[in-house]
Amino acid sequence: MVVTDTYLAEKLAGRPGSWNFAPPGGAPLSVDQFLAEKQDAGFSFYQGDEPWLKGIQQLGWQTFFRVCTEEMDDLSLRATNLVIEYCLGIVQQVERNIRGEVTLARLETALEKQYDERYENQVYHYRWARHHPVVNEAITRALANRFPRA
Repeated sequence: MVVTDTYLAEKLAGRPGSWNFAPPGGAPLSVDQFLAEKQDAGFSFYQGDEPWLKGIQQLGWQTFFRVCTEEMDDLSLRATNLVIEYCLGIVQQVERNIRGEVTLARLETALEKQYDERYENQVYHYRWARHHPVVNEAITRALANRFPRA
């Protein structure tokens, strides 16, 4: 099954707290708390005008490249949050399509099978977004908390 924007909207609606962004074993941390910690630690988010975000409440394959540039160096706090939510929505859809027990290894295999270097491929977007250090850390932590090692 291919990841779709409709599915992402349904999965993300009302579920912002379904992921934990704390270091593994830490007290639960929301994405907003995680991003605030990054900012407090000195990470510099883009703070200029963002006309490309006008009207965007969540990302989809049609809007991904309006927000994420090749360099991934101009993401604001809001844009970073949108990218993280979009990536985790992709993970949720891929996870839903795995038969049997879902493990991190099986999830990564399923993501790899759906990867295609095409503009509209959402797994391609997922991998692209992970080039941003804060996005990558957020996703890494969320997955580590969802799939703890035994």
